[in-house]
Amino acid sequence: MDDVDNGVSYATGRDLEGDILAGAVPIGGIKCGVYFLIRDRRIVYVGRAVHIDMRVASHVWDGYKKFDSWSWIDCQASEQAATERAMINRFMPEYNVDSTTRMLRGERDLCPPAPEDAFDNMFGRISPESRARWDAQREERALAFLRDDDGATG
Repeated sequence: MDDVDNGVSYATGRDLEGDILAGAVPIGGIKCGVYFLIRDRRIVYVGRAVHIDMRVASHVWDGYKKFDSWSWIDCQASEQAATERAMINRFMPEYNVDSTTRMLRGERDLCPPAPEDAFDNMFGRISPESRARWDAQREERALAFLRDDDGATG
């Protein structure tokens, strides 16, 4: 490890404080674009936001999506939806569970069960009655998806 005095590394002669400050991003400074949540060097979620850094911070706070780093690409607001969809289609991240992505994966159940801790993180403790009601609704939506036009299941 280099000895450092007053922000200047003796080994490299570089101004460490200057390097740090040069790479600083102001709060709210990462604006419009598509972001990627990454875990173990794999993209696990693709999203879009107008204030990307604040949106990623909300993912850290809610704790549902597990990731250890993130990245983003800039794009205009008018290009966000198309760019996000293209990136989801390319990477098929595990936390993107919208119906289009699930269909592309070949998954029939369009209503995935939520992890137990998701309820704790998002809503606090959920009662067994509420959980049973949610499970019944999920099952009904899945069955409705599987029904043909004539009402038969298949």
